This record gives sequence, C-alpha cells and structure tokens, in this order.
Amino acid sequence: MDIHTYIRKEIDSHIDLKYKNFQSSLCPTISEIEGVRVPVLRDIARTVSKREDVYQYLDYKHVTSYEEKTIYGLVIGYLKTDIKTYQFYLKEFIPLINNWATCDIVCSNLKFTKSYKTEMYPFICSYLKSKKEYEVRFSIVMLMNYYLEEDTYKDVLKKVREVKNKAYYVQMAESWLLSICYIKHKKETLEFLKSENIDPFVYKKALQKIRESTRISKEEKEFIKTLE
Repeated sequence: MDIHTYIRKEIDSHIDLKYKNFQSSLCPTISEIEGVRVPVLRDIARTVSKREDVYQYLDYKHVTSYEEKTIYGLVIGYLKTDIKTYQFYLKEFIPLINNWATCDIVCSNLKFTKSYKTEMYPFICSYLKSKKEYEVRFSIVMLMNYYLEEDTYKDVLKKVREVKNKAYYVQMAESWLLSICYIKHKKETLEFLKSENIDPFVYKKALQKIRESTRISKEEKEFIKTLE
C-alpha cells in the first residue's frame, strides 16, 4: 500500500463525528476538519516516519485537511535525521499552518530542538517578523517550549516584546509564553510585566493565564489580581 493510500485509509477509519464537532468549535477559523483524535494522528505520523518512502511523502506535500496537515508536521518531528533536513522540511510545513491546534501539536513534537538548540534558535526567531499569524505563533510557541531556560529566557522576553504582529492567535501565544515564564522565573518575569511596554491585551491575558495555573499558590493568585 502506498503511503498516501495508507494515510487516507487510517484517517477515514478513525473519523469521529462527535469529535469533529467538538474540534470545529475549538478551531472556528477552519472548515476542513474531519474528526480524528490527536493520539491517532500521532500514531499515523509515527508509522509514516519509519517508512522508506517517507521523504517522497514529505516532498509531495499534498495536504488539505486539518488532519493531513497535522500528520505532515508530526512526521517531521518523528524523523531520525540531521538539522539541515529538519529545517528544510519545517520551511515546507510552516506556511501550511492555518490554525492554532496544528501549530501547537506539532511544536510539542519537535523535540529534536533540544539537541540542536543553538542551530534552531535563529531559525525559529526568523519567523517572529512574519506578517502571517500562524508563522509568528509557531515561533512563539517553539520559544516557549524549548527556550525558557536560564541561559535564554531573557533574550526570549526581549524578542517577544519586539513582535509587531497583533493578530489574535499571536497575542494569545505571547500571553501563554509570559505565563509559563512567570512560573519558571517569577521575579524577572514580574519585573518585565511591570516595567515593559506590553500590549494591554497581552498583559491582561498573561495575568489571567498565570491566575489559572495550578502551579502557583492561592496567595500568588490573589497578588496577581492586584496587578490587573
């Protein structure tokens, strides 16, 4: 069975219409959702990544539905290859992103970034200046997932402050990043929130996400309320 037939067969056999309705409500900006749960998409992508014809599939790049795009991005993360190949196929994939779910699911699966942090950092940051909403979100979510460590988080905060794109899913990603950064680096992130010229919407949403976290105390949550 060729790789495209395999993927199509797997998607068709796992369609759940109730889940489709649920996922559609979470991603109102797209219409091509078929209704396959994320664990199934991961399983399909994992299998595809091990096939001999995986690069023929990636080069063909014929993906239309939410599921197909998500599988394509997941496959890249499951590959066992070198940094140049990872970046080559990410350049092919990133322009295909048209919703927050595909973006975030794929970003969480690009764990090879941990082994190539130096090489990936400028590659990821280059998308912060994009005019396309989901390219910028991709960059921010990647920075949040892999670069909020002691040696890089201050530079990440600086770069987030310089983002010019004001699209909704970009700003939601910025607030998410700031909330996670607060949990990891409370004092410094709090100083950043208080002193920097942050967009009011991002500031408000960041505080909201911090208060919603289960990783801070009730006392901290009450304190965060005073900053709103």
